[in-house]
Amino acid sequence: MRPFLKSVLLGALAGAAPYLLASLLFTLVAIPRAFTSMREFASLFLLAASPMIVAVPIVTAGGLMIGLPTSRLLKRWNKENGFTYTGAGGGSGALVALILGLLFDLPDLTWAALLGALSGAVTGFSWWRLARSPRARTPEAR
Repeated sequence: MRPFLKSVLLGALAGAAPYLLASLLFTLVAIPRAFTSMREFASLFLLAASPMIVAVPIVTAGGLMIGLPTSRLLKRWNKENGFTYTGAGGGSGALVALILGLLFDLPDLTWAALLGALSGAVTGFSWWRLARSPRARTPEAR
């Protein structure tokens, strides 16, 4: 369970990184004005965290619905390695982003697909390194 959560958080962080940097910058600029009340400070916290608030559920759902079944298939077919996990994660992340982009009528599907592919690839690779690689399965690695 812990490797899955770490993989999801790393993937969400990778996909949300550009937006997270912008929201943190906006938050830092607004902090001096936010100390007038806790309500404004809470709003700033939500502004700073909003990219992760959006990304984590999407990456978690993708990991549960696509990632774990893919992992099971790769194990059954004896095709587990870092390249296949990274590629499968990147491809499925791009696909999920394109589907969500079409559903919500996003103006730039290329950007969404690139961020989805990055998020999925990071999630897949970290899942390989943390849970599936032979090194991760040895007792001394835990």
